[in-house]
Amino acid sequence: MFETVIAITAIINKTEDGQITFQVYEREMPQPDLLSLLALTYYQDIYGLLQEEDVLTVTFRLSQGDYTITANFLPSDEGPVFEEQGYAPTLDLFPRIKEVYLNIENLFRTSEKILVIFHLKRI
Repeated sequence: MFETVIAITAIINKTEDGQITFQVYEREMPQPDLLSLLALTYYQDIYGLLQEEDVLTVTFRLSQGDYTITANFLPSDEGPVFEEQGYAPTLDLFPRIKEVYLNIENLFRTSEKILVIFHLKRI
């Protein structure tokens, strides 16, 4: 069995004109784009580790609750695909991650903490 967890924690800040920035703990300057950091983490740190039969769970944790994507990385005629219940199989899960992020973006509150967890599990 193999498991890896990568967690990104950021504090949400809104400027007077409504622009959102994120203070990611590993960086000194506020970042205007958390989504780019999520893409970088997914493609550089997660995607290369995936093997058929792995399960990838991505959780967005806000004070209002958790928003979770769970997909199985399964073999297909086209090569491995992500299968998430209720969605068509896909070769790349990041568009779905981006969709969830954009859907919850309006919930972000100033000084709130957001935690994004990538959990890869292999049995």
